[in-house]
Amino acid sequence: MKVASYMRKLGLEQGDFVGVIVRLTTHLTALAYACFFNGTPYHALHTEYEHSAIERLFGITKPRLIFCDGDEFEKVQVLNYTLTELNSTGCLNFNFDEKPNSVGRPVIGIQIKIVNELGEAQGPNVVGEICFNNGQKWSGYYKNAEETKKMQDSENWFHTGDLGYMDEDGYLFIIDRLNDMLKYQTIMYYPSEIESVIAEMPNVVEACVFGIWDPVNGDKAAASVVQKPGTQLEAQDVVEYVSKRIPAKFKQLNGGALIVDHIIQSGNRKPNRAATKAEFLRIMDKN
Repeated sequence: MKVASYMRKLGLEQGDFVGVIVRLTTHLTALAYACFFNGTPYHALHTEYEHSAIERLFGITKPRLIFCDGDEFEKVQVLNYTLTELNSTGCLNFNFDEKPNSVGRPVIGIQIKIVNELGEAQGPNVVGEICFNNGQKWSGYYKNAEETKKMQDSENWFHTGDLGYMDEDGYLFIIDRLNDMLKYQTIMYYPSEIESVIAEMPNVVEACVFGIWDPVNGDKAAASVVQKPGTQLEAQDVVEYVSKRIPAKFKQLNGGALIVDHIIQSGNRKPNRAATKAEFLRIMDKN
């Protein structure tokens, strides 16, 4: 049940394929039960399969998440990156020990580039929008030519709306959603950076960071934070912790923090920044 709960927390829905690369039967059994409880089919492969075979087979079932062989399921790595419109897996990470935060390299037949606001390709370690190309023209969204054009350009590049970068070895790293990017005093920053720092606090279960608009400075970072049951945590503790861990002033919680019972989720069970922000403002206005 612990594994099933973790899978739901990652946003998996019924019908989403789960990829499994395992060596021990006990690990496969635990995942099989988790998939059964969640209504998610799984595709299991042995660890001795060649990388090319794994790419080819997972390219057929297109798993949204891939579990690697291991004892601690709380430390499961998200090893792949899939775009529904691409109709295939985009990246796989076979070197998660060396690149634990990467979703991997592009699979055979997939090209990736990182572009800036002008659509210009960027070099290694430069953050921009992640774009995919599988060499095929996509049929598009049903009766929605405008959104189709935004998703795939005239050169067949899919614009994912995700921000990330590729390192010198060609591994892709995802930073945040393009629409989630914030600007404080003309400097761009990502809420996920602050969320990662807050998550380090021992009394924190989950955090959601968003921007509170200020006409002078721009987006002031604010956070709604869920504390672990039975622990003590004050909003000011979170503000001070971020201040100590992040020296840059524009990444401070200049909009404050709020301790909440839960973070509002979207339909895909991921934090809903807009709804969480609205609830934050509603509670703050009352106080």
